[in-house]
Order: sequence, then structure tokens, then C-alpha cells
Amino acid sequence: MKGIDQVKDSDNCPAWIGIIQCRHEVPDDMIVRSMEDGGCKGSAKVFPEFSKRLDALSGFSHVHLVYAFQRILPSACNARSGGDNAQNIPTGQTQHRISRMASCIARIIKRKGETLELEEIDILDGAILIDIRPQLREKQL
Repeated sequence: MKGIDQVKDSDNCPAWIGIIQCRHEVPDDMIVRSMEDGGCKGSAKVFPEFSKRLDALSGFSHVHLVYAFQRILPSACNARSGGDNAQNIPTGQTQHRISRMASCIARIIKRKGETLELEEIDILDGAILIDIRPQLREKQL
């Protein structure tokens, strides 16, 4: 997994607060799935100057992550769905897109200093974290 020190000086995104780490290191490992289908474990690590802002997430079960891909892939694709059947997936639901911007809702496992341990993510390792905010789930409404 890429470490926060490896990408902090990146020019790919002018305003970002950290990095997302998970087991999906290559696009072929990443399965497009809905929230209900689960996902993999990972983490969102913010730069030290943003760590106090994670205090605002206390008491929330989920976060909304806004991130940027470091790698842009060809727009034509056959992505794997949650059922592992090759099928065309709209570009808004896959890493094969024109825009670098994307978002994901993830479940918070716990916080360790500058890092949020997460579940239910489907993001490529090393994605640039642009924003993180609390997400209300239906149970919390």
C-alpha cells in the first residue's frame, strides 16, 4: 500500500487532506458493488494538520469520502459487478472514467490518531483524499 509520505507532494490534486489505503492496488482487483454488498477494509489517513478535524466524526457510523484517482484509465471497460459477471458498468460506478473525482460511503471501524479504519470501501489504494464528512445512514435519520 502507498504511504502518505509517498504522495504528499503530488501535483495531481492541488487541495487534498490525506490518502486512502486499501488492498485494491490494481483496477482488476476492484469489484464494483453497492453499499449493501459490503466491500473491503481500508483506511483514510489525513495529514497531521487535519487530524483535529476528525473529532467532528465522533458518534457517526459512516463517512462520505471524496477522492481523486491518481491513475486515469481508458474510458471503455468491462468492469466486474458484485456477482463477478463481466458486464458493462456505467462510468460513474467504476474507476474507468474521464474525471479524476469520485466518492464513496464507508463504515467507520475506529479512529487511531490521524487514521480512520474503514470497511465497505471500493477505492484503489493510494487515492488522494480531498474531503471527508459524516454520512447519515437510514438508521440514524
